[in-house]
Amino acid sequence: MAPIGVMRTISVYPNPAHDALIIAQSEAPPGSTFELVREDGVVALTATMGFSDLRLDTHTVASGHYVLRLHTPTYEVAEIAVVVVH
Repeated sequence: MAPIGVMRTISVYPNPAHDALIIAQSEAPPGSTFELVREDGVVALTATMGFSDLRLDTHTVASGHYVLRLHTPTYEVAEIAVVVVH
């Protein structure tokens, strides 16, 4: 799935992530939902964007390749590849 305009204005770091993945709140509307999805399609983590940067603690998930999926309140969807390394 190709990124939409919202994803181009969101900074996700560090990538690869060790203990946490930070999603900078710049253009993602509050109420947007982020999912960290494993390669087998299982959602490993979920979080909802507020009015500040979002921190996803990755120490509870296995090392590997994931997709960070964004769902906005207006039903837009975007994805970005991330790596978790412990």
